[in-house]
Amino acid sequence: MNKGKYWSLVLPVGAALLTGCVSQQTYDQQVQQTQTALALERQYQALNQQLQSEIAADQVQIRQLQDKLVITFVDMISHNVQQT
Repeated sequence: MNKGKYWSLVLPVGAALLTGCVSQQTYDQQVQQTQTALALERQYQALNQQLQSEIAADQVQIRQLQDKLVITFVDMISHNVQQT
C-alpha cells in the first residue's frame, strides 16, 4: 500500500476516534448519575412491591375523596395525596 494512501486513511479515522472521547471528569459524572438512577429505580421497585403486597393483604386502602386520594394504612396515619 502506498504510504500516502495509508496516511490519508489513518488521519481521518484517528481524528474521528478522538472526537468521540470525553474527559475523565465527564465520564465519572455520567457513571455517578447512572449509578444514582439505578439505585433509585431499585428503591422504587422495592417500595412498589411492598405496597402491592400490603394492598393484596388488605393492609392498605386507597379511596378517592373529592379531588384527593386518601391512603389508609392499617395501624398507621392516613396520608392525603393530591391528584395530578
